[in-house]
Amino acid sequence: MAAQDLQIQPRRSGYLAQQNTVGQQPNLSVDPSDERPSILVSALRRRWWLFLLIGCASAAVGREAMVQFGRDSSLSTASVIETGLPGSPEGGEVIKSMGPTTCAELITSFSILNKLCESRGIDISPTILQDLIETKTSRGSSLLNVEFTWSNAEDGVAMLNELLDIFVEDIASQRRKVLRDHMQHVENALLQSRADVADARQQIFEVQAEQQKVLDEGGLNSARYQNILQSVSSTQLGVDEKRVEQLGVLQQIEVIQRKSDEWELRIEEVLSDFKSQLVRKVATRLKRVREQITKTSEVYVELSDLVASIENFATSKESPSDIQQWQGDLYAMVAERGLPLAEQDLQDIAAVFETQVEAHALQLKQVNSERQQLAKQQEQLELNLIPVSYQIKMLETRLADYQKQSDDISEQLTGIGSDQFGAYELQLEQSENQQKALSAQLENMNQLEKCRVREWSVSVPASLATTQISSNRTKLFVLAFGICGLVMSLPVLGSEWYRQQTSPQVAFANSLHLPVLAERILQDFPLRRYYPRRGHRMATAKLSEEQLEVVRMLALRIQQSSRTDGSVVLFSSIDSHYSAAPLMASVADCLAKREERVLIVDAVCPDKSRLPIANLIPMPQQESAESSPLPLEAVAGEQPGLSEYLISGCQTVSDLVLHTGCPGVDLISSGHTPFPREALASSGLTELVERCRENYSMILVNSPAATASADLQMLTARADGVVLMATKEVRKNPRARAAVVDLIELGAPIIGVVA
Repeated sequence: MAAQDLQIQPRRSGYLAQQNTVGQQPNLSVDPSDERPSILVSALRRRWWLFLLIGCASAAVGREAMVQFGRDSSLSTASVIETGLPGSPEGGEVIKSMGPTTCAELITSFSILNKLCESRGIDISPTILQDLIETKTSRGSSLLNVEFTWSNAEDGVAMLNELLDIFVEDIASQRRKVLRDHMQHVENALLQSRADVADARQQIFEVQAEQQKVLDEGGLNSARYQNILQSVSSTQLGVDEKRVEQLGVLQQIEVIQRKSDEWELRIEEVLSDFKSQLVRKVATRLKRVREQITKTSEVYVELSDLVASIENFATSKESPSDIQQWQGDLYAMVAERGLPLAEQDLQDIAAVFETQVEAHALQLKQVNSERQQLAKQQEQLELNLIPVSYQIKMLETRLADYQKQSDDISEQLTGIGSDQFGAYELQLEQSENQQKALSAQLENMNQLEKCRVREWSVSVPASLATTQISSNRTKLFVLAFGICGLVMSLPVLGSEWYRQQTSPQVAFANSLHLPVLAERILQDFPLRRYYPRRGHRMATAKLSEEQLEVVRMLALRIQQSSRTDGSVVLFSSIDSHYSAAPLMASVADCLAKREERVLIVDAVCPDKSRLPIANLIPMPQQESAESSPLPLEAVAGEQPGLSEYLISGCQTVSDLVLHTGCPGVDLISSGHTPFPREALASSGLTELVERCRENYSMILVNSPAATASADLQMLTARADGVVLMATKEVRKNPRARAAVVDLIELGAPIIGVVA
């Protein structure tokens, strides 16, 4: 297959051959990260068997952790409710109960949990037990939910129920203790209040005795004082009589109002009965008319709708409250409907209206008459009540005037006024009220102190039905599996991450805007480096699938970048310690299998060659089985090479070409003697290349390292493409970068870099 048959893009003489303008460097490099798979995917593809072993080992570790540390746990749930205490007879709050929020803190207090530990005989600190209990309350709710986590479900239920019992009893005991302390304070206050009552009574008694003594000595014999006292007595008697009279009138008015309400109800019943009977009779008459009509006719349907409307009219809220208007609306529903009713039917309906109105008119008249009579009686009583009210006010004013005159005379005679008596009486009243309140409070406290009712009670006790049993074995297995797998996978992922990092040689190529043809291929490529102590004779190892694919892509890229026939492609290593011969040999074999006629020219001086190309190419098969096979290196040693041609210049091309064991691949070795100085710049080399172009479609030249800038640049002038080999040492070698920059500035047709 010829090179022109594989052209994918317009043919060009190398990567930089078309760059005629100085300073314009097209960036055809592709970022490997754009096409490179993720680290995890790449690691799975390359090391799937290792991840399988890691998974098995992690599963074993997870199972062992599950067996050794796995535990079952139960979550028991219960609730208590605040039921409150019995109310006191006198009302009021004797003791303020603690709400659910406060009790939620008490139920997990040290004292209650310590009682639970002592009762159950548990050797555990209450502070640790507190972490296993969780309380939940809602705003405005009297319910307190308690959750308890324990290893054994039955023990957890029993402990939670016992905890709730201890809590209920502890709240009750605290209530009794607080009440006893408060009762002692109230008893002391009651004793003081009794003493205050006795003092107030003693003061009033002493003032009354002193006043009576003065009056007995002559004040009572005063005619004016006696007349005023008599006037006070008679006026008070008149006030009482008028109040009795006023009360009697008010009671009569109440009786009349009750009777009026009864007659109002009676009127409503009569009207309701009138409406229901009238509607029922009208509907009955219309139903009789409907029975005479076919059910499928429109008139039948309209009559049915009319009957339903009339039956709902009596109880509808939209019907008018006035009976006259209601009656007119009902008749209009029948008369203005436009139904084809006979004249007799309309007369019968009108007769029904007249009969019902006459039957209920007399009854309504009697009821209204009774109601009007009651209204007149109530109006008369209210008129009579007006003068009585004025008389009471007048007598009360007169009584107050007489009482003031009596107090003034008494104060003149005894020196003790009514204000002083009022102050003593007010003090006595306040002391008695305080004594009464304290006595009631003390009695209520005594009752609550003796009360056996609990403020809190268990609403929903803990049981196996309210318990959730769970296990941490699955969590431990997953956790141990994940941690172990992660720890064991980190080195694998780290190595893959390091493998996918941009290598120094790729960064070197990117910095010079050179395309990377293959990455990380030289690191594992067979015989990539020359080892002097091991000699030149080294067997070529077999390429891996990945390396073989890279070689195929590299050969395709060379074909795309070369001329139609006789293209010359240089292979040069940027680092002088590495040889491009192994990769070039593999590319030559690949091109030959694509029906290319390939010639390999070893243009490295024999005394500077690190790895002769003849060592890497298999020898041809012997025609005679009796003759012993000779190695290709031995055969090459018997023929002249490039050095002999450059020295004498008399040999023909056919004398230099050595047929190899690879069909389609021939070789011109470097020769046996060192190259003459400036031999690579001679016209003989140019003539040799031109002759080879006539017989071969692809000429691959193993050129000196890039650090030998002069020799490489002289060969580059005759080449159609240049493939550079780059190792990680190129970043540390400034001479290598300078050499490549010189090639770029000279317009060398660099195809790309193999890293």
